Amino acid sequence: MAGDFSHIYLVLIPSRAAVGENVDIDVYVRNLLPVMKIFIAVIGYYKPDLETIEFSPRCILLGGVHPDCPLVPGDGSQTFTASFPMPDHDIEVKIQSHVWLPPNWPVEEELLYDVLLEAVPPPPAEFTNLEVAQYV
Repeated sequence: MAGDFSHIYLVLIPSRAAVGENVDIDVYVRNLLPVMKIFIAVIGYYKPDLETIEFSPRCILLGGVHPDCPLVPGDGSQTFTASFPMPDHDIEVKIQSHVWLPPNWPVEEELLYDVLLEAVPPPPAEFTNLEVAQYV
């Protein structure tokens, strides 16, 4: 469900990843205001670890706007990207969009995605301690 000022209209995130494999996320957010430029930010984290996911461009500063944060034009959109290594268990990724309404960054929209741990096939069987019982 869209917020009052912005809408996450597309999220590209894998449904499975192997341990240590990069989980790449692309989040596409639209400014719903037809003529006004606004600052939009995306943040995220994954559970159960509560690890923060750092999106680029970075926008949120405590009580302000990060200098790298672009103004999104009216009816325009912005893509935010992030990547992190998959931990050794299933995770739930929470993605939030925010808009800058001085002096705060209220949440506009929140989405949840599951990323399941991909099973790694067992290594091939190895033969060890082989002995020749009888030589013909």
